[in-house]
Amino acid sequence: MRISTTTGFSLIAVATVVVIVLSQCAKDVYYEGVCFSGDVKPIFTTNCSMPGCHNPVDQANGYDFSTYEGIMEGIEPGNPWDSEIYEAITADGDDQMPPTHKLSAKEINTIKGWIKAGAKNDTTCATGCDTAVFTYSQGVNPIIERNCRGCHNNSLQSGGINLETHQDVVTVQGFGGLFLGVIRHDNGFNPMPYNQPKMPPCEVRVIEKWVNAGMPNN
Repeated sequence: MRISTTTGFSLIAVATVVVIVLSQCAKDVYYEGVCFSGDVKPIFTTNCSMPGCHNPVDQANGYDFSTYEGIMEGIEPGNPWDSEIYEAITADGDDQMPPTHKLSAKEINTIKGWIKAGAKNDTTCATGCDTAVFTYSQGVNPIIERNCRGCHNNSLQSGGINLETHQDVVTVQGFGGLFLGVIRHDNGFNPMPYNQPKMPPCEVRVIEKWVNAGMPNN
């Protein structure tokens, strides 16, 4: 059977498209310049350290993700694909971690980039925190997203607390100053994040200034 010139060109064009598509699908996507304390640790804090999971008290499956050393128990520096933690956060079904929800693509690629770069314990990276910026959208909400929302959202309301929206945060603070009390570790309040160190002073101050300004949705 003879293949016409037109058909031959068509087959070549199709093959070229297939190669391009496959090369794009195989592209290794991850974030470079990732810092452990500023980028990676908050992901574990807000998604993995809730009651009954990987915190110093419960240590589900023998893992405590409250420290660098604990996280490294499931990490193979330089190789995400040989790292138990990376396998779990990219899995589906019963093997997926966290079991309640899948991490965002940004969170997964952040962890992947950190592992590929050697999974170093960087603690001096800039957080971008600025006490002069205390609007809800630019100052407060990103802090809540990093530190609180993994446990307190529409789907998982640990302790009956939901911090999904601006109004939710305002409501919680209205319970006798509950929100500020827990993040400052004030006497009489359960310190938050759960079984974790206190949030950086700059982040606490940003939230204090927003509360003192009347908690606007700005």
